[in-house]
Amino acid sequence: MTTVNKCRLNAGLIGHRLIEAGYLTQDRLHDALIAQRETGLLLGEVCMIRGWLTYEQLMHCLRPTRSKLGNKLLGLDKITIQQLWMALLEQRTSGEKLGQILLRRGWVDQHTLENA
Repeated sequence: MTTVNKCRLNAGLIGHRLIEAGYLTQDRLHDALIAQRETGLLLGEVCMIRGWLTYEQLMHCLRPTRSKLGNKLLGLDKITIQQLWMALLEQRTSGEKLGQILLRRGWVDQHTLENA
C-alpha cells in the first residue's frame, strides 16, 4: 500500500469529501495530513492556510449538522472569518467558550451573542 493510500484511509470523511468535490487532490490531502500531524491544526485549517481551500468550500463539504455559534455569527456578518479562526485557536488552548472569547475581545456584544 502506498503512503498516499495509507493517508487516504486515515483522512476521514472530510478528506474524502474534499477530494470527491474536486477541491483537493490526493497529493495535497497527503501533504495536509502530514502538516496536520506536525502542527495539531485541523485538516481544513491546514488546507485554508496553504490556499488550497476556501472557507466556503470547507463548509460545503462538512456534514450539515447543528448550526454552530461561529457559523451563525458569520452568516449574520457579526464577525469576520479571521476573528472566528483567531477565537477558535484561542479556544483550543484556553478551553473557554467561543462566545465568551468573542465577547471579551469586543467582537460581539452580549445582545448579539444571546440572539445568535
